[in-house]
Amino acid sequence: MKKLAFKILTMSIAAASFIACSDDGENVSPNPGNGGNETPQGQANIQMTDAPADDANVEAVFVTVTEINVDGEAFAGFSGPQTIDLMSYQNGNTKLMGTGNLDAKSYSNIELVFDFEEDANGNFPGCYVETKDKVKHQLKTQSNSNAFVSRGSFDIEENSSSDIVLDFDIRKAIKYSDDNSSSSQFTLVSKSEVESSIRLLNERSTGMIEGTVDASTTSSSDEKIVAFAYVKNSFDESAEVEGQGASNIRFKNAVNSSVVNNGSFTLAFLPEGEYEIVFFSFEEDESDTDGDGNNSELMLKSRLEIESALGLDLSSISVNAQSTVSLSIDATGIIGIN
Repeated sequence: MKKLAFKILTMSIAAASFIACSDDGENVSPNPGNGGNETPQGQANIQMTDAPADDANVEAVFVTVTEINVDGEAFAGFSGPQTIDLMSYQNGNTKLMGTGNLDAKSYSNIELVFDFEEDANGNFPGCYVETKDKVKHQLKTQSNSNAFVSRGSFDIEENSSSDIVLDFDIRKAIKYSDDNSSSSQFTLVSKSEVESSIRLLNERSTGMIEGTVDASTTSSSDEKIVAFAYVKNSFDESAEVEGQGASNIRFKNAVNSSVVNNGSFTLAFLPEGEYEIVFFSFEEDESDTDGDGNNSELMLKSRLEIESALGLDLSSISVNAQSTVSLSIDATGIIGIN
């Protein structure tokens, strides 16, 4: 009995010592409510959006995403492959690609991995442009890589939900193919140009410009008018109109763009800052230079001379995070393009 009592006393002292150590913060078992991960985390909702294509014959642009990586690590909240029509998500509308937890810290890039051969249902092709005649044109890539990195800075805060937006500007990323032997009319621009055409943003740090424009006295009803947002003092008309870079991209430095639809436009996901808004009119090319029977490309016609109905300076519009600037604009004339 004395031996049994001594053993019980010894076990009690050991148990008390363990509890004391636990209270001091040592030898603590992982928090079962955090899945064994003690690193503070927050929720990331990764979304995609698009800017309009400057092609009258393009009906849709489909891409198949197989992986999403955040700072080189697979994003567990993404389940792929997913095939989406980018042109269905414009003017502030987004497609949710996945929701998942990330460590609470700063991040610098998101990588998208595409499948150019098969879509989410296993059908050919995986990435393609659909024209108005319902023909699918496989989207070719100029590089051997099927992965494209969008660089930017965003923070994930502990116990908070963040909407992370990938703004894929297909107007800058897609061009007509230079390969006359190819059955496809479209190709991606160079890898670096594609990557620079995908903006990476935390939605809560952006604002929006929306409004109406009356161009009835300067443009005909069959013209297409596009609004472009530029960081203040960054718009160089000759460079933007002529095109820049290896792929001769027009309006390359525009932060965002929007087709004026029934007199209205929306320039979404603009980082805080000062902006200048410019408007250009386009008309369909009736020459059918590619010989396919479709009037495909839009020809740049003129720049619109504009003024604010409220007397605002349209070359210096201040945009704040989580706010919307509303404009009422009149087109008073046209400016010749050099």
